[in-house]
This record gives sequence, C-alpha cells and structure tokens, in this order.
Amino acid sequence: MSSPLNRGRRLNVTLDPHQYAITLLEYPFSKIGGGSRFDKIDLADGYLQIKTAKDSKDLPNFRRNGGLS
Repeated sequence: MSSPLNRGRRLNVTLDPHQYAITLLEYPFSKIGGGSRFDKIDLADGYLQIKTAKDSKDLPNFRRNGGLS
C-alpha cells in the first residue's frame, strides 16, 4: 500500500498545470485608490467549501505556509 505522499505525487503527474500571470500589487491598489469603504473577508475555512466528485474525495490536499498548525 502506498503512502498518502506517494499517491499525491502520482496525482500531480496526471494533473494539467494551469499557469497564470502574477498580478503586481500596484495594479489592484491603483483601481481602489479613491475608495472610502472596504470589506474584509476571512477565508481561513474557505477550502472546506470546495465541492469535489464523490469518487475523488481523497485526492485533494492543501498546503499552508506555516505547515499544518
């Protein structure tokens, strides 16, 4: 039986990579420069709301900067 780490490596080989240009912070800040009201969104538990197919529930994994703590 393979470890979860090895299963993830095999999965990564089969995925199609999506590459997106990284937006410089100056651009979005220039668009909201004259704003007077801003909202704050807490996305700490956002990954729990991603829907997946029933047969692929064990495939997704998530990585954080600070590890799993």
